[in-house]
Amino acid sequence: MSSNEEEAAGQEANGPPPAEAPAPDGAERVGDRRPPVATRFRPGQSGNPRGRPRRKRHLGAVVARALRERVTVEETDGRVRRLSKLEATVKQIVDGATKGDARATKLLFALIKADERALNEPEGGRGTLASEADAIVIAELRRRFAAGNWVSRAQRSGADPSPPTALSQGRGGKRSPLAGEGGGREPNA
Repeated sequence: MSSNEEEAAGQEANGPPPAEAPAPDGAERVGDRRPPVATRFRPGQSGNPRGRPRRKRHLGAVVARALRERVTVEETDGRVRRLSKLEATVKQIVDGATKGDARATKLLFALIKADERALNEPEGGRGTLASEADAIVIAELRRRFAAGNWVSRAQRSGADPSPPTALSQGRGGKRSPLAGEGGGREPNA
């Protein structure tokens, strides 16, 4: 048998890919990736006619938008200026505090304190650690990197064993890497 004859015999055994049987007269072809004609989208008709629903605006966004609106304000000297509602509100609070209004003074100091806190807080997130345990872990990692005692993959897999770092006693009998390493107040001896 020649190679051409073998190929022909192999094709007959496997057979050519099955062709779709022609639809009988008057019937539509329905099947894989062929929905019935009655349910197909018409030309020019969207599959999502109402579109994506608008997202709901949260309270902070609504308040911020309202505070950005501009209003016309007449100054005490008769000048007319256009300010944002936020600027006009702050101006009223400052004027009230200047005149001796206790509530306006209290609110003004609260605003100043909140602004100072916002300026002092780091940009990326919270200003304090979640817990004392986080502080301990960070201090231990810093100590290990500084001393060159960090654990490599080879050490973790057992190829290069080294003894674990001992934790010294901290306050209250807790084991802490900070105790005795300047992490707290040292008692006078």
